[in-house]
Amino acid sequence: MIVFFISVASLLATVECRTHSRCYGSLGCFTFDSHLPLPQDPSVIRARTDLYNRQHTHTAAASISAEHFDSEIRTFGQRFDASKPTKFVIHGFMDRPTTAWIGNMRDALLQKGDFNVMIVDWSLGNGPIYNQAVTNTFIVGAEIAYLVNYLHRHYSLNLADVHIIGHSLGAQIAGHIGTRARFGTKEAVGHMDFYPNGGQHQPGCEDHIISGAIHNILHGSFTGAKDSVTCSHSRATLLYIESLKSSCSFRAHQCGSFFTFDAGQCLGCPSGGCPLMGYDANKSTLRGSFFLSTSGSQPFCGMKVATHYKHETVHEPIL
Repeated sequence: MIVFFISVASLLATVECRTHSRCYGSLGCFTFDSHLPLPQDPSVIRARTDLYNRQHTHTAAASISAEHFDSEIRTFGQRFDASKPTKFVIHGFMDRPTTAWIGNMRDALLQKGDFNVMIVDWSLGNGPIYNQAVTNTFIVGAEIAYLVNYLHRHYSLNLADVHIIGHSLGAQIAGHIGTRARFGTKEAVGHMDFYPNGGQHQPGCEDHIISGAIHNILHGSFTGAKDSVTCSHSRATLLYIESLKSSCSFRAHQCGSFFTFDAGQCLGCPSGGCPLMGYDANKSTLRGSFFLSTSGSQPFCGMKVATHYKHETVHEPIL
């Protein structure tokens, strides 16, 4: 999101941009460049948050939506436990709450700790038109931020105990929530960017995405075609789930680029140890870009090993 607004600011300096706005009651007003559609009405998106805990692992303990907030918040608040950390899981573009990784993430979180796990379903507003889904993220972010702030004011939710996990456009929603729910401190803080296998094509995924998708379609496998296209993009969810469940740690190394890392020039760890990609990333105080290698199939956790040979020429005496 920072890159988006910086690029818009530079554009405004040279080109006159037209904007349009729309207001949505307590959620506030939203303004976008005219080339982007306005967000859909909340009654169309119909985002819902389902609460799970160790007593309700597969059937939600309570649900709440912006449409029925006033009638649902009392039951939701009573079943929410402010003494436990709260984890939000938010899917992205064209995903559904029934997508396998969401249930797997919920289960892994509840195995990891005694948490409030909140699954956000915005599947009625996340596609198929990408630009429309992008602007809809602002509505969903505002709605979840309203819920977070309400639980903070009326049900003792500690904002420091809130952890938001978003994939794809779900990560955009996480950013909108953080802005509106007043997370963070007054001090300037950095962040950590992890690039498994360079952050683009992932091992085990199709090298030629389009031809792989066409091949699967011709052989009647539409699921295979989707996997061909989304494999690398979806790998992030699998890596995060594995970081919750596995005793193997995704140790990452600070480096200027993946090319430098892949050449074996950044494989050391500082005195405090290498940062860990995934759930335990917040245990490190380091900031910057970090790289690591993984395997191409589960378990993905592996270690980059470099072996250096020193070549010496030995001159033997001539007999």
